[in-house]
Amino acid sequence: FFGRGTYFADSAAKSDTYAEEVDGQRCLIVAQVCLGKAFSATKAQPSLERPPADDFNGEDAFDALVGEDAAHGGLLDHREYVVYDGAQALPVYLVWYRHVVGACGCPRCRMAAPASDEAPCDGGRGGGGSP
Repeated sequence: FFGRGTYFADSAAKSDTYAEEVDGQRCLIVAQVCLGKAFSATKAQPSLERPPADDFNGEDAFDALVGEDAAHGGLLDHREYVVYDGAQALPVYLVWYRHVVGACGCPRCRMAAPASDEAPCDGGRGGGGSP
């Protein structure tokens, strides 16, 4: 959507949509990301290989890109953060988990589940069982 960069999100639900399942588990990387001066993108820019340049002189003006969600004038369901230099991100944790579709109350499960008056048994925390 925003070219050749490394994508991050502040919403685990967004990241979960990209996590592949291996032996019934998924893995998310929690990272510290240095955005610096970020360009606010409200539309797709698939040809980017680096942050957009300054419109006036063509020099580097931005260090990263923020793909905006609908609440901020963009097209995405959640914000995305894109860096084009690997040195801007530091992986800190690997989080392994199981996503039981229909049981957690995340946006993907809400869309996949039939309408019901019954709340998920875990209050949307993803752990199952009683609260």
